[in-house]
Amino acid sequence: MERAIPRHSAALLEGRQGLVADLASRVAGSSDIFGYRGRRPWASINFITAHDGFTLHDLVSYNDKHNEANGEDNRDGQRCRTSAGTAGSRDRPTDPAIISLRDRQKRNLFATLLLSLGVPMLLAGDEVGRTQRGNNNAYCQDNEISWFDWEHIRPEDEDLRRFVALSDPSRAAAIAYSRGRAFLRGEVLSRLGSKTLPG
Repeated sequence: MERAIPRHSAALLEGRQGLVADLASRVAGSSDIFGYRGRRPWASINFITAHDGFTLHDLVSYNDKHNEANGEDNRDGQRCRTSAGTAGSRDRPTDPAIISLRDRQKRNLFATLLLSLGVPMLLAGDEVGRTQRGNNNAYCQDNEISWFDWEHIRPEDEDLRRFVALSDPSRAAAIAYSRGRAFLRGEVLSRLGSKTLPG
């Protein structure tokens, strides 16, 4: 499975230098990894978050895991830092500017995921701000940490859900995705997908 986009998620959020070309390769379908032996762009599974890590909300809210409730002194769960949290947590309201920044970061990550060639995978609840309170190994929690209350969604997260819903049809309609059988190679194509000479 292609894990390049998750590895770059913190770098993307933090604006780290020197990763533009690498990220561009991932968004273009990772031909450096999959472009051989007749494989196609859909050979990659692109995702930002998965069931065994941070939720999207927690990815932009916490720098470190908070698995204390799991009873293993926070030693369990993924140790490598893949998040780029912004101070505070949903449980302790913070400055509206910080909450707004987190909301923008979520939209940026969803846009990166949905605009990338390959098969997108979304974690259920990310589109409406589900949190596990910083727990990145919540499989053992049958309580509020792992449950999700679908009835009490912030208006901002309802906006995020609409953003994701509107982005998906845009993906389906885009010419770049309709070509599907070939990686992007920097060739100029007509609207019908045939090669043309520049200008």
